[in-house]
Amino acid sequence: MKAVVQTNPQGTMQASMVEILSKVDVGRCVGIEISNKTKSVTLSSPSTYCGSGHVHSPPPPTIAPNATDCCVFVKNGLMARGSVGVLTYQCSESSTIAILFSNPFDYNLYNIQFGVWLTDHIRKADDTLYNEMYNNRQHSSEFKCADVKKHAQALEVSRGNLKVSATMSNDYKAILKLEILDVE
Repeated sequence: MKAVVQTNPQGTMQASMVEILSKVDVGRCVGIEISNKTKSVTLSSPSTYCGSGHVHSPPPPTIAPNATDCCVFVKNGLMARGSVGVLTYQCSESSTIAILFSNPFDYNLYNIQFGVWLTDHIRKADDTLYNEMYNNRQHSSEFKCADVKKHAQALEVSRGNLKVSATMSNDYKAILKLEILDVE
């Protein structure tokens, strides 16, 4: 069952992410809710990479200013693997917001993780980007990553005129929330 979520003219979601994920019948999933609270930046050209699992409800082609939308990633059925990957959106002609998510199958071996990166160039979601964010990237004002079990806190990154704040729940049906804001 695919979740359909629309935003009303005020940019608020008509169905909560909790309601959407309650209809998803899998052991591990990640619902990503993106609130574009900017005045003039339209998020566009999304791309997704799933190192494990697949896209259940795809990201919208664009997220306009003052709009909120979502997408859902799920584990593959009957597999002892989780829902792991990267979602990217272009936020200008030359920059990208990259969102890392990892909701593993085995919590004894791995913890839920998430990360956000505001890049100064166009990046598409792929295995290289996932590995760079998950394993190799150093924290900076433009990139942060967190293990939710160890650091249940908001991540905040900024670059140029944009700031992104993100949080993620520590649950088998994890919710990752992002707010994209103008820097005043």
